[in-house]
Amino acid sequence: EYQAGDQCCPMCPSGNRVKINCTEFRSTTCQPCTSGTFTDRPSGQKQCLCLLSVLPGFGLTVETECTETSDTVCEPLEGFYCVKSTKKGCAAAQKHTGCQPGQYISQHAGTESRDTVCSNCSEGTFSDGTLASCLPHRKCESTLITPGNASADAECGTKSFWEGPLISAAAAILLYSLVIVIVFLCFKKKMKTMGMISNLQSSSDVTHLPRTDSWVSSAKHCRGHEYPTSQSSGQTSPLQLFCREHSWST
Repeated sequence: EYQAGDQCCPMCPSGNRVKINCTEFRSTTCQPCTSGTFTDRPSGQKQCLCLLSVLPGFGLTVETECTETSDTVCEPLEGFYCVKSTKKGCAAAQKHTGCQPGQYISQHAGTESRDTVCSNCSEGTFSDGTLASCLPHRKCESTLITPGNASADAECGTKSFWEGPLISAAAAILLYSLVIVIVFLCFKKKMKTMGMISNLQSSSDVTHLPRTDSWVSSAKHCRGHEYPTSQSSGQTSPLQLFCREHSWST
């Protein structure tokens, strides 16, 4: 029963509302709930309750459809957890926290009632954010291409059989070419220097050589077979040699 003024009236059953209160001469008049409303228990309410609306963005899905005697029962979508509970279901949900690369899912993964808990990977391990524990970096037996970090494993490669010999051959060719260039430059410089010295010597000889016309004009001194020597050095002069070789006589 419910109190209506000074009267104690009988309640309306679930799925109904009170249309007219009881009097001394008649009982309570009830009316079924209209579509989209309900009462889930006997009551003296004159209005049925509004059904729970599943609004977009609340992260909910319908678990049980509503009736005149029960409200809609909702549950979190996959990947969401409930942040506002009702008597039988959930009124609002939020998306699980996603672990970032370099983190792992610690303690527990997200459920309908609790969020995911993430922790950072320790030194020498990695995770892409979806693992329940971090994995150790691989040890490369041949060639390390990319070292590992907190979010990715180390990348290894296979060393080519010809890699070492090819590098050595290329280095040898480069060194040999360099030596040839140096030798060529040194030789070119030396030849240039020798050419300059030769030119200087030729110029000096031409400058100090007595002129032939001077000898011819002075050949008359040879007619008397007088071959005076150089007064300064006591040696035979070029003119004397010229006269003797050509046997000038009077």
